[in-house]
Amino acid sequence: MTPLLAAFLTLAAAPGATLENSKVTDAASLQACFQIRPYEVIETQGTKSTKVFIDQDDIIGECITRAVTLAKASVAKRALVLELAKTVQRNSRAENSLRVYKVLIDAEHGGATCEDSAFYSMLIRGLSHPANFPSAEDSDLKVSTSMIELCESNKEFKTDIRDEVATGKAYVTDNVCAYLKVKDGAAAPAKCKETAQ
Repeated sequence: MTPLLAAFLTLAAAPGATLENSKVTDAASLQACFQIRPYEVIETQGTKSTKVFIDQDDIIGECITRAVTLAKASVAKRALVLELAKTVQRNSRAENSLRVYKVLIDAEHGGATCEDSAFYSMLIRGLSHPANFPSAEDSDLKVSTSMIELCESNKEFKTDIRDEVATGKAYVTDNVCAYLKVKDGAAAPAKCKETAQ
């Protein structure tokens, strides 16, 4: 949920946890954020009031945004950021955790997170979708590709991602090949030369 600009919010639902009265400061409070149930708020501007329904998608999106924000503020605390990623993975579409892992990948410039098996599993899940999934603006493939670029300096990762070409997994082979064709050109694996993009 984006902030309701210049609005005063009054809860219209029964008292309880809401996005407005919760903070994410660690993995436990992030878990609590994901447990918030849909509710209504009344947005008041001047003399006009409008009911706004905060649905589960709004809540999940805001919890993920808060997880990324906390991860950026806590990037030196690697264990915390990994726990935030796992909490996002458990409580939403698992590929959403890529946005939290990306904070570490960006900070480490291809370091230890590139060899993390939980990260790698989510990366492959992100590569398992069409280019515009879940949306053209925020696709899993865009996030995954940006992390591949940073992890390419890690020898183990570089070998592993190229091995994915041979797996024949739906979308993974095509998406990895599309990246490798740009990155490696004529040196891209032979299997990539067979696939039409």
